[in-house]
Amino acid sequence: MKLGIVTPVLTLLPRAHAQWEESASFDDVVSIVREADRLGYHHCTCSEHVAVPVDIALSRTQPEYHGRYFDFEGFLVEPSAVQPRVPMWVGGRTRRSLRRAIELGDGWAPFGLRTSELRDMLRQVDVPLGFDVLLQSEHPLDPIGEPERVRDELERLASIGATGANVRFVNHSPAHYREQLAALLAVAPPN
Repeated sequence: MKLGIVTPVLTLLPRAHAQWEESASFDDVVSIVREADRLGYHHCTCSEHVAVPVDIALSRTQPEYHGRYFDFEGFLVEPSAVQPRVPMWVGGRTRRSLRRAIELGDGWAPFGLRTSELRDMLRQVDVPLGFDVLLQSEHPLDPIGEPERVRDELERLASIGATGANVRFVNHSPAHYREQLAALLAVAPPN
């Protein structure tokens, strides 16, 4: 399992905003993306309607796209993202979200599913090489106080199919958070 610090994730236009999404202008999306990039968000999750145009627009200074919901060209995006391509993780809790993630993204970040559901869903698809499956720990981890439990939890996530873990720590201050992070790296199973 990869263990790394995942930079903040920007969620664009969640399902609840589907109506807004269909009527949004590309300028709306670009303004959100610019602000997110300025704030340091380096991964993006969004619905299928905006995945492709956002992917194109994030890292190019002169993006061009002609699609069903968005049609744009002939403008400048500055600053554009530093990365040549921003990884796109699709969130969700359905088989459809997993299919969209495989088709449109670089990873899947499911939530609210039981271990058995996750395992079954991942067994039913061909997960591409290099595709991220980012699973969450159900409870905050305490690598300093409970290193064995943390190791067991990370191994459990890996056994389901996780390539990465989205974890929260028990912490009481920024210094304690840093100590927990160092302890996590000492406890984590080898890659």
